[in-house]
Amino acid sequence: LAYIVIDEIHAFIGGERGRQLQSLLHRVDFACGRDRVDSAGLTPRIGLSATLSDLDLAAAFLRPGGDPDTVLKIESRSDRQDIQAQIRGYKNPPAIAPAELPVSPPAASSDEDSGEDDYGEDSDDEPVKEAIAAHLYRTLRGGHHLVFANARQTVEDYTDRLSRMCAQEAVACPFVPHHGSLSREIREDAEARLKDESRPATALCTSTLELGIDIGAVESVAQIGVPPSVAGLRQRLGRSGRRAGAPSRVRIYITEEPILPKTPLPDLLRAQTVQATVMLRLLVDGWCEPPEPDAPHLSTLVQQTLSVIAERGGCAVPELWTLLCGTGPFRQVNRKEFAEFLRALHKSGIVAQMEDGLLLAGATGERLLEHYSFYSAFTTPEEYRLVAQGHTLGTLPIEVPLPIGSYLIYAGKRWRIVAVDDRQRVIDLLPARGGKPPVFGGEGATVSGPVRRAMRAFYAETTLLPFLDSVARDLVGEGRDHFRRFELDRRQLVSAGEKGAYLFLWADDRVNTTLLLEFHRRGIKAENDGICLLLESTSADRLRTILEEIAVEGLPDPLILAEQVPNTITEKYDIYLTPELRRLQYAARRIRTDETLTTIRDIIASP
Repeated sequence: LAYIVIDEIHAFIGGERGRQLQSLLHRVDFACGRDRVDSAGLTPRIGLSATLSDLDLAAAFLRPGGDPDTVLKIESRSDRQDIQAQIRGYKNPPAIAPAELPVSPPAASSDEDSGEDDYGEDSDDEPVKEAIAAHLYRTLRGGHHLVFANARQTVEDYTDRLSRMCAQEAVACPFVPHHGSLSREIREDAEARLKDESRPATALCTSTLELGIDIGAVESVAQIGVPPSVAGLRQRLGRSGRRAGAPSRVRIYITEEPILPKTPLPDLLRAQTVQATVMLRLLVDGWCEPPEPDAPHLSTLVQQTLSVIAERGGCAVPELWTLLCGTGPFRQVNRKEFAEFLRALHKSGIVAQMEDGLLLAGATGERLLEHYSFYSAFTTPEEYRLVAQGHTLGTLPIEVPLPIGSYLIYAGKRWRIVAVDDRQRVIDLLPARGGKPPVFGGEGATVSGPVRRAMRAFYAETTLLPFLDSVARDLVGEGRDHFRRFELDRRQLVSAGEKGAYLFLWADDRVNTTLLLEFHRRGIKAENDGICLLLESTSADRLRTILEEIAVEGLPDPLILAEQVPNTITEKYDIYLTPELRRLQYAARRIRTDETLTTIRDIIASP
């Protein structure tokens, strides 16, 4: 083994896959007899990324326990390419009564279903979705492009809309879907079409086309909704403009709700439009989020413990701790915690201990080792396989209710469910005219503190950036008007009338979470509205008193705050851990007491 090259290294830092990778690389060193960080002859590790804001952090990730200063850092100083960007704003119309809902005519189709169509319920955002789809159709139909969405459901929805527009004009459809639930065959077909320069192709995708996959050169990218992060936007934008002299092009489509007499304050601020604007500005300035903070990653430690035992046919406890924790990447886990960890695994049947102290795989551990899904550190939920006339389209999580006779949109086409085999987890489909995108699940992205603080500063400005279209400029203007009206440049506590009070922290989502848990611990009802917290049945004056008490008393241990979380099972093997260990892991990931206290004291100190 001469070299190990890790492409897109930023995507591994701070996550379960990254910790698994670190552990495997460390075990490779052991297998090669290179079991000391400072020993000569270690296999060189090379990390590559175009989206790193902290090279020292990446260096520390590359060789945990080593000296980051000994890592050679090579950073490109070449002139950055031009960026052409536009944020397009849209407003949903006010809700209308059911009796006033327009009836959409059925789309022309040559499908085989002769049954009654089921178009699902009409929604108030249909006109806006149609307008966004129409602009995508006009702008992207003739070239090679990528359209990123933050959810697989959105990918399916817009692929269907664009396909129907092509059918209505009787032209070939260049729009194809690409996401992780689709079959490998469908994904590879989309990738091949993007690389084929003889015909146009536009892929609607999730993050599956953000990293790593060779798709050739695309002319532009589009983003439906707020980008998940500045780093993600930078990675997506980097997919375009790869030819010499070509600029990188991005269009971001943002939808806001109508302003009505009872519209809540967070919606008045047009936060999505402002957040997207700020993210684009930060990208141009060269800033992006650092990777997630480190955590124990105990779920992956379960997997690696079993993996070492399987590799060696058994392992003694001291040797296992030294390999994984003492010299390995799980250094946050001390001997006492590791002993508690092993007791939890023994109780769950993951491991069994012989009289001489040797650890072997237990009954549960053996079952896990025998299943192919063991090799991934991330969650792989049980899913149904979707089959159309003998051809596998992809999968869906089993918690999604899909009764026989219902309709859905999948792989960019419309289907009717004709059979469900629960034992084999197979759903049979036939072409249809009705349908709506299924719900896939998934979490939203975490917003960082610098982004929120940049939003607050932008609200206080008067400049309008040239990359905003006319509607987006209006939305920014509305947000700024309400920002000034509620004096949010100098106030962070605002009365919400009978509902309670708003608290604008302008901080990292983890700070919001930390304070939310402390409110719950004190018996105060509160909810996270993203840009702010809403405290129910609490006046602004009472809220200030509560914050003053917290500023004086301090916040409890993060483990105590984590007790307020009803479900701390978030990763693949968390189910085998004790509640105490899960709280330890949750606290390291989601709770930031020091930063929260600093934020509270700054609020109290202001007039």
